[in-house]
Amino acid sequence: MAFCTNCGSQVSDDSRFCASCGKPMAVASGAVVAVAQPLEYTIQGDNLQVVRVRLKPGQEIYAEAGKMLYKTANVQWDSRMTGG
Repeated sequence: MAFCTNCGSQVSDDSRFCASCGKPMAVASGAVVAVAQPLEYTIQGDNLQVVRVRLKPGQEIYAEAGKMLYKTANVQWDSRMTGG
């Protein structure tokens, strides 16, 4: 099932336009390109804000170095270092 990149609504795999907002769907060689499912998140705090993201199986997020503060035990992460 694909999702609209504009409003996040579910659209059928053969849709050419989003039924909610009317935005054209990306089409590649006659088939609708599946778009990643929107992330479920909340922003908490006033002065020092924290974003809490609830990942579904198979979803991934990327963060800048030093920006990941904590994770639950069932979340796996990989660290990579690049540079000259």
